[in-house]
Amino acid sequence: MNKQETAKLLSVIKIAYPSFEITQPLASLWLEFLKQVPFDRAQVHLNEHIASSRFPPTIADIVRYDPKAEEKRRKELEWERHDAVIKWIDSGGDPNQFVWTEKNEESLELLPSNWISKLDS
Repeated sequence: MNKQETAKLLSVIKIAYPSFEITQPLASLWLEFLKQVPFDRAQVHLNEHIASSRFPPTIADIVRYDPKAEEKRRKELEWERHDAVIKWIDSGGDPNQFVWTEKNEESLELLPSNWISKLDS
């Protein structure tokens, strides 16, 4: 996850748990531990936590390493990349110039800017 995705996650926690205080040190700590966590997986874990607990989540509640889910995600990403390469070549693109990045369609328009700035340090 990147800074903006971490800020979005923290904003959802704050909305679901109004007593959850977002400070700069807290935001930095969450960002450090969530860097390697795919945003979509963190969202699923947060949604499950909100539905089942009246207390705010810990970092561990969101990270929850699942080897089977990781392997499934890795295979899905391989197929996405494969499909993208085929489309690139079919449209006349040079295979040696192909660059692939994961899709990211998240919008930050509704986030208070000060929450994102707490991740800067």
